[in-house]
Amino acid sequence: MHSEIANSTIPSDSDFSQATLLASWVQVLYRTAELRGLEPNELLQSAGINVKQLYNGESRVLAHKMKVAWELAAQQVGDSAFGLSAAQVAFPTMFHSLGVAMNASHSLAEAFKKFIRLRQVVDTLAVNSVEESGQYYKFSWTPVSGVESVIGGEAFGACLLTLCRWSCGIGFAPLKVTLIREMDLTKRYPAFFRAPVEFGCHENALYFDRNDIHRPLPTANSQLAAKSEALTQNYLVRTIRDDVVNKAHAVLLRLLPGKNFSIDRVAEELYMSTRTLQRKLSESGVSYDSLLDGIRRERALECISDRHLSLQEISHILGFSDSSNFGRAFKRWSGVSPGDYRKQ
Repeated sequence: MHSEIANSTIPSDSDFSQATLLASWVQVLYRTAELRGLEPNELLQSAGINVKQLYNGESRVLAHKMKVAWELAAQQVGDSAFGLSAAQVAFPTMFHSLGVAMNASHSLAEAFKKFIRLRQVVDTLAVNSVEESGQYYKFSWTPVSGVESVIGGEAFGACLLTLCRWSCGIGFAPLKVTLIREMDLTKRYPAFFRAPVEFGCHENALYFDRNDIHRPLPTANSQLAAKSEALTQNYLVRTIRDDVVNKAHAVLLRLLPGKNFSIDRVAEELYMSTRTLQRKLSESGVSYDSLLDGIRRERALECISDRHLSLQEISHILGFSDSSNFGRAFKRWSGVSPGDYRKQ
């Protein structure tokens, strides 16, 4: 079984009041409310949200205010499944540039890995994970009780599945879905997800067929994915300044082609000592070597699908001293050589 978890520990109570969501989610809520016949300006004002944030996609809004807004909207419409309506108004940049990076990824597996690592762009509480076991590939997300709305969490899941369908086709569906909400009698959930839905569970989760998740995407574009991911990293560095993992990730992406990317150099770029960087990475559950290896692996799988890039050029992009070192590393990541992987 293989799993990856992003910020799986719940923050302390002192963090809750400052937890933020990407302001584009104000736009998602606004459009959903308008779609369902509500007056969105009044709704946002009632929740204490500045309507001007609609026009600044890089700003952030307090999570507890969005919780009030989602629940108020569902109450006014009289629809406990209100969050599902968000799928009808989803738009490409609802996840900032991360949404573009996901769509341009080599596979949904790579897209979800990006999302796990960069999830704080959307939500600084970021409690979710991916897990592979048997035939399943599970993506889970669960709103933090008292801070985030169950309805808003379902809106997120609906929009995420819409993003998958943009890449895979409108018929794409999970094998099953689990939701923390109690039983719903409207039958709208199975109809939307096109899969069996279990209610009253301990987490929200989408279970996919592993073959579907690892299948190459027709929307893959390695250059667009890399540039969009870099934009996401830069946004995180500018707005969530205590995230040393994303800062180090952004620096490594920039330094790799120049082959001068030692931990000392990365620490220097971040204006801290090497020992401080090592400690901060360790506190986040990451080592410098694992971070570097993960970046190289992700970039390799993105670049290998671009047949305009030779294997030697990819080796250079990833900062390897020669192609043979790249070949050995790639076989460790994927089980096959770069050439065989490209043929497949």
